[in-house]
Parts: sequence; C-alpha cells; structure tokens
Amino acid sequence: MLLAKLRRASDVCLFGRRRWPNVAARRRGRFRAHGVLATAGHICHHFTQTLGNWRPERWRIPITAIEGEFVTLKVGYIIGSLSASSINRTLAKAIVRLAPAELDLEEIRIAELPVYNRDFDADYPPEGTALKEAIASVDAVLFITPEYNRDIPGSLKNAIDWASRPWGTNSFDRKPSAVIGTSPGKIGTAVAQQNLRGILSYCNAPQMSAPEAYIQFTPGLINDDGEVADASTEQFLRDFIDEFSRFITRALTVLPR
Repeated sequence: MLLAKLRRASDVCLFGRRRWPNVAARRRGRFRAHGVLATAGHICHHFTQTLGNWRPERWRIPITAIEGEFVTLKVGYIIGSLSASSINRTLAKAIVRLAPAELDLEEIRIAELPVYNRDFDADYPPEGTALKEAIASVDAVLFITPEYNRDIPGSLKNAIDWASRPWGTNSFDRKPSAVIGTSPGKIGTAVAQQNLRGILSYCNAPQMSAPEAYIQFTPGLINDDGEVADASTEQFLRDFIDEFSRFITRALTVLPR
C-alpha cells in the first residue's frame, strides 16, 4: 500500500531506477513535492534488490505524511531571540511564507525553559521534556538566530543544552538542520552562526552547509506579516528554504532515524 502510494506520488519507480523531472515541469506544479522523488526511487530500488524481503523495522522511511500524491516534511524552527519584536522573528515569518508546499513549519518555543544544570538530569522537568518531544516530532530543525557579542544568545545555547541531555538522549542526533539569521549590521550574524555550527557538529546534527544566509536587516525589508519588500532578498530566502527541503530528503535517505 505504502509503496503504491509512493509510486503514484513520484511516477519515477521503474525497475528500481530514478527518473528526475526537469525544472520547468516542477515549476509548473507537476512535481510539487520534489523531495519525494529520490526517496521513492530509493525505496523502490530497495524493494527490487531485496525481492520482497523488506521489513519495516529495517528501513525507517523518512517521511512524515503521505497525502494522496503529496509528501509533507515537518520542520521545527527555533528563534534564538526571546524578544516579541525580534527582527529574527520577523525573518521567521518571511521564511514560513516562502517555504515550498511540501514543508510544514512550526515554531519550537524556548522561552519557558529554566536555566539548565545537570541536577535536572535525574528528574527532567516538563519544560525540558516538552522541548525534546517537540524536536522528536519533526523531521528537521531550522535555527533562526541573532548575534549577541559575537555569539549565539544564551537562551538558544540553553535550549540546545536541554535538548542534548540527559547523556545518551541527544535530541539533535542525526536530525537535519540549517542555520540562518539577521542583524542590522553588515555581517548579518555570521560569527554567531559559525559558533552555532560547531555546537551542532558536536551534537551530530547533519547540517546544510550551503547556501549560507547572513541577512542584513534594513528598515522596511520585511513587514510584520513576513512580506519581503526587496525582490532579490525574497528570491534568496525562497532558494534557501527550497534547498533545505532537498537537503532534508537527502539526509534522511542516507541517515534514516
């Protein structure tokens, strides 16, 4: 049943080989869920090679939902700033608006977390458990961060500490991730992002390395509804989140959770 749905969704599985649509066809909407193509082809190839001996527990399909001919990937985004008027929250609104239809973005909130210390490990509080459950429920995590004193905010580091503990229950292990941020300055959170990448690397989170996204936030660039005034910035953000969609599919195909 699942294989039949994947065949219909992608129309690519022929004798275990993958046939890719051209860009024009995808842009016309014929292949909106382009992330499913590699996944479906890979799964069909797996069935062909194993001659029906496939067992669900041996292959965890990296797909959150299959709805007819449409595959949805859930992405949780974490905003590093706790400010209600944060320009990074405004950037997040723009990314949600520009995301491709196959991505379902939802915020993972971190404002209620207490300051982490290892004394909590023996009896994790509800806030820490809720954060870990939220990360477990999504296919990937997008970090949207400001830069404070050439580093990520303490609130974001605190959330990462909570999610990575207790020892042996690291929520970011094999969780595809990407990083973006904005600031009024010209370097656009570049230093904070590099520090964050080092932390995510230690947490064993596969990272989208390109395109890098350092956004200088100028007055009027993005309004309160997430509409981007500058056409080149809008296209860049659209390309960024499109590439993240493709990266998630590749990462989960190679490293099924």
